[in-house]
Order: sequence, then structure tokens, then C-alpha cells
Amino acid sequence: MAARYEITAEQKAELKAARRNNKNNRVENRLRALLLRAHGKLTKEISAMTGYSSSTVSVLVSKYVHGGIEAIT
Repeated sequence: MAARYEITAEQKAELKAARRNNKNNRVENRLRALLLRAHGKLTKEISAMTGYSSSTVSVLVSKYVHGGIEAIT
């Protein structure tokens, strides 16, 4: 079974701030996907909402949880 990473309230605030200051569409989509996870959406739901594959969503969340904003930009 794959690990389920949770995004903390502090990380959620960080994502919101990054989204406000972002000017890159690719990064915007990544931030949106991460915020959806922070709001409790499942990988398959995020996949349907963003167009990313489920595996891409999982990798994105893992990269963010382990490496922060720098890992996804």
C-alpha cells in the first residue's frame, strides 16, 4: 500500500502564499493539486480535477512533503 502523506496547516499556509506570489502556470497547477490534497481530496479526485495522472499526483505530494516548495518549482 502506498504511503499517504498529509499536508499540515503550516504547509497549507505556505502553499497559499506561494500561489499568491507565483507567476508560472506549471507551478500554479502543482500548487493547486497540493492545496486540493491539503483540503482532503483523494489522489484520484485530484487527478480528475487537474488532469494529472494519479502517479504524478502521488509523486508531487511526496516531493513536496520531503523537499518543500523548492522540490516542486
